[in-house]
Amino acid sequence: MARHSLLLLGVAATAALLLLTASPFAAQGSTRRYSNPAQYICNDPDLTTLCRILRAAGPDSKAAAALQDATVSNTVFAPLDSAFSQDAKRVASKLSLGAFEKIYTSPKQADRLLQNLIIPGQAISSNGFKTGTDYKSMLGQHLYFKGAWFTKDLYVQSEEVKAKIIQVDIPAGRSVVYTTDRVPLPSAPFLGIGHH
Repeated sequence: MARHSLLLLGVAATAALLLLTASPFAAQGSTRRYSNPAQYICNDPDLTTLCRILRAAGPDSKAAAALQDATVSNTVFAPLDSAFSQDAKRVASKLSLGAFEKIYTSPKQADRLLQNLIIPGQAISSNGFKTGTDYKSMLGQHLYFKGAWFTKDLYVQSEEVKAKIIQVDIPAGRSVVYTTDRVPLPSAPFLGIGHH
């Protein structure tokens, strides 16, 4: 009888532990509030590349300043590390870098990329996006929001890349962050491409 009670107690304890670890609140950082987008980006283990680019942009970066400001309302698209792996050659080409790694020593190009990931002046929740709506990035280029017809998938599209939104509505200060599976790239500089 005592053995049976111990077995039941062990099963109950294991079940409770499984429920706790399966809870969405058990994920590290799920209940943490971030004071600004930069803090969120540099604390997410899947955004280390973007954090390095943010740091590389330097103290004179318009985009880095916006990402570190807790008082402004922006919409920020944060490409995952896997997005940068997939789009590294394209990023290097669009930013006139010989190789992707040069972005870490090119503050102006890092800032240019970051500016294209920010819709300034408005923190748009996923419920507030309308399919086909044209937004302007901080860089002044077009970013289009798209929804899939038969799924709940959401996308942001630059002139060059359609990026699937992986995680929505991440609060960071007064801004909102979305992680993406691709890098919404700026069009080539000084050619007027993407400026209608």
